[in-house]
Amino acid sequence: MRHEIIKCYDFVFKQVYNSGKLYFFISFFFVISSGILPIVSSFVFKQIIDTIGNMFRIETIRDSHSAIVLIIIYIGIIIFQDIILMSKNAIYRVCSISFIFNIQSLLVKKISKIHYEKLYSPQFQDDYANVLTNSQYEPLQVITSLFTVISLIIQFVISATILCNFNFIIFISIILCLIPNMISKLALEDNYVSLWENQIQNYRKMNYFFDISTSKTFLKEIRLYNLKNYFSKKREKHYLNIIKIWDKFSKNEFFKTMLTQFIAYIGICGAIIWLLSEILHKKLVISDFIFYWGVIFSLQNLCLNLVGNVSSNYKSMLFVKKIIDFINLKEEMCFGTKLLLKQTHHTFKFENVFFKYEGSNRTALKNINLEISTGEKICIVGRNGCGKTTLINLLLRNLLPSSGKILLDGVDINNYSNEEYSSLFSCVYQDWQKYAVTLRDYIAFGDLKNINNMQRIELAAKKAVASEFITKLKGKYESILTRMFDIEGEELSVGQWQKLVIARAFFSNSNVLIFDEPTSAIDSLSELEIYENINNLPADKMVLLISHRMYAPKKADKVIFIDSGSIVDVGTHKDLIKRCRGYVELFNAQAKGYK
Repeated sequence: MRHEIIKCYDFVFKQVYNSGKLYFFISFFFVISSGILPIVSSFVFKQIIDTIGNMFRIETIRDSHSAIVLIIIYIGIIIFQDIILMSKNAIYRVCSISFIFNIQSLLVKKISKIHYEKLYSPQFQDDYANVLTNSQYEPLQVITSLFTVISLIIQFVISATILCNFNFIIFISIILCLIPNMISKLALEDNYVSLWENQIQNYRKMNYFFDISTSKTFLKEIRLYNLKNYFSKKREKHYLNIIKIWDKFSKNEFFKTMLTQFIAYIGICGAIIWLLSEILHKKLVISDFIFYWGVIFSLQNLCLNLVGNVSSNYKSMLFVKKIIDFINLKEEMCFGTKLLLKQTHHTFKFENVFFKYEGSNRTALKNINLEISTGEKICIVGRNGCGKTTLINLLLRNLLPSSGKILLDGVDINNYSNEEYSSLFSCVYQDWQKYAVTLRDYIAFGDLKNINNMQRIELAAKKAVASEFITKLKGKYESILTRMFDIEGEELSVGQWQKLVIARAFFSNSNVLIFDEPTSAIDSLSELEIYENINNLPADKMVLLISHRMYAPKKADKVIFIDSGSIVDVGTHKDLIKRCRGYVELFNAQAKGYK
């Protein structure tokens, strides 16, 4: 446990230190000052009362100068405390922005390395939601609560020393009455973290149904099919599950806190009664009574605040531990460092590759043996769900084979460095994404090193039959895509977006171009032109095309027909028409739709 605590503090302190070294050291000065000044101000106030009391008792103003000096010192301390508070808030605000950014950067770096398949695991999604929800607050809370604890400890030590010298029994009785409160709060914080972790999927589901009920992406269908009440009931179900748990916890927390607080006040009441008896028996003067009254109540508030901040720090530490555990997850893509050979011709070879998705009983790909090379234009065909996209994801290393291996130029693809290997590919995915950037930048994502090469960008747009609609836009290539951040942003049709995605692939300088159902939303005339441009790609490119269009395989150098996760046949379109029954059935079924 001690090792875990040290690890959490080490992690948080490093992030805070990296967020601002000067702020970090200034904060320590504030901590020490915040701990000493309240006691000093109480002591100066006692001296003021004593001095004024002496002036009235002996009816002289000879101590008036001392009283004025003490009052000025007291006001100065109060002003300094206010300055510290204002400065501390300003510094924490700046630090928190940098701190949160650094934590988010760590999460971005981690997510970029996680296995693609793992991202879709419900358990991973729960863990990630837990980390994401708390990553912006809890790590910083560790520092703020720890600094507060240090400040409170300084005040506690000074107050305890004063009270022990005054009456040791009173001090011990107050502390003993506060122990149940500390134990109770720590137990409640532990329970809080456990409940939060157990409820995270309910939170995810509740937020999911809220998001789809308010997102413009889903709004048309929700209105058309009158789904608002359906999703509202779904959201309410998970809300009720959450509120039931937290209602029970809150009641338990309230009664336990009230009971332990009551025990704490018993000790305070006993101390005050004793203090009153001392002043009634003339053993204390009024300034002593006020001073020790302040010390006793200050000690009680200090202890309660100390308990609250220690328990808060403990709770935040538990969340920080989860962040550290997430960042240290082993499910990373571990690739080698090998560089690509300095050549334009490459060969991929699948050797006895099997693949099964995590948690699935069905083998998605079975005993895949395949060889493809630069210069080939390959069409992969088969029914929906037969494994075509899975095959592409294995080639891209988004997924890793369950068994068998894939070679590039005779070397296992996992031995190549990530940056080197990724540079080989440009892919038009089925689930392409919209980005709120300029249209020029969107196309240039295919080769960011040439982001300012407008001649190449315009040529890529022309090949993707996108230049016609681009030139009609107000901002042309500098148009902002989507209205997420700009009211004058362009909201394109699905077909127009798809043309930009294809243009991005044409713009790339990659050796391997992959098109996965690239023209599903594009008109027939544009589609024919795009396919013609794909077929006219230079001989130093390897093209892999997944398409249900019946004319696509006719133009390919090689057709790969997959059925139920297995490669049934490989050859030209004419070869497969002659000998592959499944391919013939699929081809003829498509052909009938055009009659």
